[in-house]
Amino acid sequence: MDFPGFGFSGYRCFGEPGVRIGLLKKINFIIGQNNSGKSNIIKFLTNIYPDFQAATGKKGINQGLVRKVDDATNMDMGSPYSISYPLKKSELESHLIQKSPRLRNTKDGRAIELLTTVFTSAHFLDGGAIWFRHDFDQSSKRVSLTAPVAEIKNLLCDNEWRYLQRVLGIGSIQGADDLIERIIDVFVYGGVGSPKVHVISAVREVRESDGNEDVFDGRGIIQRLHEIKNPSNHHHYDKSLELFENINKFVREVLEKPDASLNIPHDLSTIHVKMDSRTLPLEALGTGVAEVIILASAARILENTLVCIEEPEIHLHPTLQKKLIQYLNKETSNTYIIATHSAHMLDAVESSIFHVSMNGGLSEVSRIENDNDRRQICDDLGYRASDLLQTNFIIWVEGPSDRIYLKHWIGVLNKDLIEGVHYSIMFFGGSLVSHLQAAKTTVVAEQQVLDFVSLNRVNQSMAIFIDRDRSSICTELKPAAKRLVDECSSNGYICWVTDGRETENYLENASLKASILACHPSASEGSIKIAKWVNCLKYKNKGGETKTANKVKVANHYVQNDPQIPNKYDLLQRLSELSQSILKARGKKYCE
Repeated sequence: MDFPGFGFSGYRCFGEPGVRIGLLKKINFIIGQNNSGKSNIIKFLTNIYPDFQAATGKKGINQGLVRKVDDATNMDMGSPYSISYPLKKSELESHLIQKSPRLRNTKDGRAIELLTTVFTSAHFLDGGAIWFRHDFDQSSKRVSLTAPVAEIKNLLCDNEWRYLQRVLGIGSIQGADDLIERIIDVFVYGGVGSPKVHVISAVREVRESDGNEDVFDGRGIIQRLHEIKNPSNHHHYDKSLELFENINKFVREVLEKPDASLNIPHDLSTIHVKMDSRTLPLEALGTGVAEVIILASAARILENTLVCIEEPEIHLHPTLQKKLIQYLNKETSNTYIIATHSAHMLDAVESSIFHVSMNGGLSEVSRIENDNDRRQICDDLGYRASDLLQTNFIIWVEGPSDRIYLKHWIGVLNKDLIEGVHYSIMFFGGSLVSHLQAAKTTVVAEQQVLDFVSLNRVNQSMAIFIDRDRSSICTELKPAAKRLVDECSSNGYICWVTDGRETENYLENASLKASILACHPSASEGSIKIAKWVNCLKYKNKGGETKTANKVKVANHYVQNDPQIPNKYDLLQRLSELSQSILKARGKKYCE
């Protein structure tokens, strides 16, 4: 579905300048402390938006809608009611032409350029969208476009405004302000319509249906799953069974049991989960498993819907939170607005994040744009570094190209191992190796310890990946690298020293050469030498100068064009060892 977002002001705890929830992606988080106003955003979308979206631009609205405004606005606090609609910046030109076909006849495109200047100014453009605000007028009982005339007047000169008047065919006017209002009014935008919305409340429990088929909080889920597994309509038989299998697939991933499956007993009294040759009622597996089955089932049963989920993190371990979000993103057709006060799932997939906070008795919303904004969210929610859950396993590497290769190969070897969920890759930089320590106990002089970064203090489940950086097997490792190898060996950590000069020496010769040539067209193919102990990234350009290929560009091109794991040296053996260690670090699943 394509619903770009919405905005409003004057509703419940939200005043001016208003709220803008957009542009929406498939996964969207509304995050903030308790009582910050998150639920009111969802209430506006479900209770107010459909009625007033339909009334936008009409001559009047009925008294029922007027009462809704009067009962739920902050007009007594000086916050007039408004509703806003975002238009994607990329769709602006087509929107202008649709609203005024006369623009098709302007040969030089000047009118479109002038209008683009107006609508992409700071008065309209925000977060990649052009926002059209419509205010509710108490006297006329209308919801009509608000044009910030005084603010946009100086964007164009008088002659340019007059030029637009002629092109758009606007007749007599009552001054410059009237002209600008009438020009803006030509291009009024009232959104894409009201989407199909379902809200899954924070109170979720597997229980009997109350007859309301629009509720997806666990009521009636047993009957729903039974109907999906045993469809009465033969026309939808295959699709229904496919849907049930998709839900089972997620259950297997959650429980980490490849043979797990759901079954419904004939008396519809519970949901049975079969695994490890045993069948257990759902309630025996913990509240967390029931939570994700409720949410995953709802997300699969609903299609092309705007699904609002309140606090999905309840009863879920952070790893399970991430799995749920990844499932929603990958396996379903809906768009999601998720109200939460958990920061753990924010990096599970690409998403839009909106931070809700309280200021002076009114709620505010800010769009999260960068890592510093994310840090401020953690501060607002009360997270401290010592509170944040560590990743299950850390792989320390020298640079970003090593991460690209290892992440890709680990995924090929075991597609269920996901970076950011089951392991993380962190950089130490080759030149810093002399400052690293992997010992659990002090094995060097006390003064030296002060100069070391203790990798195992970041996470006890770890591995270190080091380039040999030598021209032959006979060449000794640098003393610092040798010390790390010994410390890892003594303390049970993996220290993988490349069986060759560096990571690139593991690559398939022809594919590596093709990647270098693709990333550096000036390279002379004959100058690229590939062997176990040479710098494979060295080449000569067509002018005879010696150059070094860009490691990251080559790595990205290589993994995109040669997805297999090269069968060279000790690569498969060490990858298998590393994957097994990551799996071991996962331990038992956390569902409660």
